[in-house]
Amino acid sequence: MDFAKSQTCEALMRAFAGECQAHTRYLLAAKSAAAQQLHVLRQAFEFTAKQELIHAQLFAQRLQQQGKGDLFVTVNVEVPKRISQQERALMEQLAALQGQPVVQKNKKRPLKDIFK
Repeated sequence: MDFAKSQTCEALMRAFAGECQAHTRYLLAAKSAAAQQLHVLRQAFEFTAKQELIHAQLFAQRLQQQGKGDLFVTVNVEVPKRISQQERALMEQLAALQGQPVVQKNKKRPLKDIFK
């Protein structure tokens, strides 16, 4: 089977485009956070932008190889068990910007419940 005409190749091209777009969006969000002096949030956006760029580079390398077979990707995600009050406030602000419900200050909810 010709890799260039395969569904795998098409999926990789779409994934590459998506990762490039995400990289740009996160950089724009980081710039906006920096303008608002939200430095922790800026760092989070910059970190995520770098990860999106790495993903795009991996997909581009695979497309350039034009090899055959499946593509396996391992993703390691680390979620903090505890966050500071300032970090929680920034996460709540991000949730609000994304139109997500925001935790009331007098209610305690796990971080995972901030974004649903």
